[in-house]
Amino acid sequence: MVSKPREGGKATAARDLQAARVLRLLDAPSLGPRRVLNLFRQYRTPESVEEAITLGNSPENLKVFLGTTSIELYMNSIIHTREIGGDYVLWNDPNYPTNLMLWSGRPPVLFFKGDISSLDRRSLALVPPTRVEMPQIGSRECA
Repeated sequence: MVSKPREGGKATAARDLQAARVLRLLDAPSLGPRRVLNLFRQYRTPESVEEAITLGNSPENLKVFLGTTSIELYMNSIIHTREIGGDYVLWNDPNYPTNLMLWSGRPPVLFFKGDISSLDRRSLALVPPTRVEMPQIGSRECA
């Protein structure tokens, strides 16, 4: 069952779906943050990346993963993040931390809790996933 997205209308729901698609791409076999970001530079949106993979000469296991893995699992992780007081920024958001924008392996979806607007160049740490109360999705845990 999918929880309701946060208040904010169609724009917020569309952004949450975009974030969920990014998370699914990050979980896909043979893709990782650098490759996903390169695909976004080339195709601009997660939807276009998925289409290129599905219609192109991509490995069959990648096509099967995207065709069979439910986006609802990833939507639930976005919603759960908000339920615990967190939020996220996407790689192309204007409020994505400037110091991370310089890193080619930066996370395309950055989950956080608190106010990140006043972070300076050396005030952000990336912490690996820890045990949470949500089920694991692929190789990564929900935030």
